[in-house]
Amino acid sequence: MRIFLIALAVIVGLIAASVAGLVLFFPKDKVRTEIEHGVEMATGRKVTIGGPVRVMIYPNLGLEARQVRLANVPGGAAKNLLEIDAVAVGVELLPLLSGDVRVKRLELIRPKLALEVDAKGAPNWLLTPAAPQDPAKGPEVKALSLGDVRLVDGHVSFSSLVDQALYSVTKIDVSAGLTNLDSPLVLEGAFTYRGERAVTELSFAKPRAFMQQGRTPVRLTLSEGPGIGALDGVLDTATGHVSGPVKLKGSSFRRLAAWAGAPLGPGPGFLAYAIDGDLSIADGAVSLSKADLELDAIRGKGDLALISSGERPKLMARLALTALDLNAYAAAPDASRGVDVQGGWSAAPFDFSGLKGFDADLSLRTGALTFQKMHMDRAVLNLGIVAGVLDAQLKEMSLYGGSGSGRLMLDARLAAPKLRQTLTVTGIEALPFLGDAIGMDRLAGKANLTLDVAGEGRSQDALMKALRGSFAMQMVDGEIKGFSLGEIARTVRAALSDGALGPAASTDFGSFTANFVIKDGVAATDDLTLLAPFLRMSGSGLINLGTQTVDLRVTPKAVAAIEGQGSAPGASGLGLPFVVKGPWAKLSFTPDLAGAAQALVQQQVQAVLQGGQGVGDLVGGLLGRKPPPSKPAPPADPNRPPAKTRSTLDDLLDAVRSPK
Repeated sequence: MRIFLIALAVIVGLIAASVAGLVLFFPKDKVRTEIEHGVEMATGRKVTIGGPVRVMIYPNLGLEARQVRLANVPGGAAKNLLEIDAVAVGVELLPLLSGDVRVKRLELIRPKLALEVDAKGAPNWLLTPAAPQDPAKGPEVKALSLGDVRLVDGHVSFSSLVDQALYSVTKIDVSAGLTNLDSPLVLEGAFTYRGERAVTELSFAKPRAFMQQGRTPVRLTLSEGPGIGALDGVLDTATGHVSGPVKLKGSSFRRLAAWAGAPLGPGPGFLAYAIDGDLSIADGAVSLSKADLELDAIRGKGDLALISSGERPKLMARLALTALDLNAYAAAPDASRGVDVQGGWSAAPFDFSGLKGFDADLSLRTGALTFQKMHMDRAVLNLGIVAGVLDAQLKEMSLYGGSGSGRLMLDARLAAPKLRQTLTVTGIEALPFLGDAIGMDRLAGKANLTLDVAGEGRSQDALMKALRGSFAMQMVDGEIKGFSLGEIARTVRAALSDGALGPAASTDFGSFTANFVIKDGVAATDDLTLLAPFLRMSGSGLINLGTQTVDLRVTPKAVAAIEGQGSAPGASGLGLPFVVKGPWAKLSFTPDLAGAAQALVQQQVQAVLQGGQGVGDLVGGLLGRKPPPSKPAPPADPNRPPAKTRSTLDDLLDAVRSPK
């Protein structure tokens, strides 16, 4: 926009100088020479007219010239500051006698304006008049008005050696009107910039500012293009800086960003937007302060800036958002579904190409944050992006009834993106959290979680199978859904009954802890511990994150203690080991009879060595039967054949096969 305004300013100034030269040096036989000399004196630049010149006297004093050239500054990249294929000017004759220049017609055909800034920051469009004209040569120009002014198929380019910027505006078609230099100059037209056709209206409240390198109120409306809206601000004609309130909205923020020279790259999201704030355009930066913003479903307030002068565009922002749904910007089309425990992880390739197109330094406060199925009630996020490397730090977050902090680092420069994530949360509700995070719906209760994992992969599936790190969980006052460890522990028969397994079965507990080491997507633990009234459980095994399967061996023990949370984990009791195995969506629970027999044999040996109970009494105790009172042994019958010797395993299997 700055380029367009500067181009128009120079054109208007040149028109005024050309008309003044025409009025002052009109002798017909010297038209070409006098015009060239007069404009050169008014601008300080050499002027040449390479084509024919035609002068008209009636009905208006007029001039038509072709191949008009206004020279560039010495050392400029372009040969000429301005080139015009054809110029036609018509003025009223009688008002000229009093120094009042009234242009009835002005037409510029295919003008080409080359704006440049040298390595020292000096622009080439500042015109310095030569020695003042001799008043005796003609009347003084006291006023200027423009009637029918048209610019057809214009071209404006801008280049800067300071920041290596290069822009061009093409196919410029403009019509304008001006009552006098102290009345608004209004230009209506259209132009093409970065492949987008825009229809606009531009007005300058004080056109004289272009002659005096001053400031003027400016109003710009955009009715067609990457957005529609209006800017009411102030233009500094010497520097091209613009500032003022702006309102803009459109159907694609991607189109707007590309039009502004900061393309976001392919990907979802960044569509409908609305902007309302204070705009500043200066020195290669576009900034917006005290802004109300809308993007897709996001609503927020704050300050942001887009700097286009570096190697990559850089977005800076300090924003407070009502909500942020990251699913709208995820590459996978089914991201909002979260974990699919029926179909596994997605094998669709990651697409983080958008991170390579721009840098960012963002500070966000959001009332709600959603990623896949996970959601947070409140979050404070600092996010940085540099050359395809993302570093997101969750300073504060409130989620699932608890709180915590975390950090996500993503290196998207390679074909297989690298990720590292740390997370610490306390007091969260485990059932909805684990369900939304990994599709696990078996554990309920208050939980503290610590996560530190890293991995790399081209897809979600590959990443999950490459994870490594650690995970720790501590839960209190909770419940395991789907089976009753108490029933399993109290009786072997109940382990195979409908009461111990099924949707209605559950295990209440006071404390549940586990520490996992993760390698190649498999989490292993050997210290799984559960404390509950009349129940203790220990366990070990694997949770395969890559295949979404479980293979755990746990041993619940029925004990006499009613204490749960805070009690001793090693309380004595007889337990039946069993195996939890299968996919997350359909776990199976089977008694580990061999493990139970081994434990029973060890206990029987101890009992024999210490003169304790027999095997039958132990099995009966396990099944909930009280041992009979001790009686004297009857005398042996010498005619009765000797009893068959039974093993401990025989007693256990009989109890399982024929429960009483």
